[in-house]
Parts: sequence; C-alpha cells; structure tokens
Amino acid sequence: MYLSESVRLMAQGKWLKEPFLSIVNGGAGDGSEAEDTRSGDEIATDIIERMGLKVV
Repeated sequence: MYLSESVRLMAQGKWLKEPFLSIVNGGAGDGSEAEDTRSGDEIATDIIERMGLKVV
C-alpha cells in the first residue's frame, strides 16, 4: 500500500514525507515516545472503544 500510494503521489509531483518503518512502528524505538506498558487486553479495549465497536 505504501508503494502504491508513493507511485500515485509521484505522478502528481508529490511524495510521502514519512519513512515506511516510521509509519508502521508509529515512531516507536526512536526515543520520541514513551514505551507503552499496558497489557494486551488494555490496548485492545482502548482501540475497541476509540473505534466505537461493539464486541459480541
């Protein structure tokens, strides 16, 4: 997807400004963000709530 979006933008004379790994990792590992210490369940609950999903 990153590559196809890059090609699409290049045709318009534009380009992606973020490196692929930075997008995938969300900046993790570069010292700019604190390590997430939540459990997997806490992370899943947070994502489910933010997306407005209902788990059945």
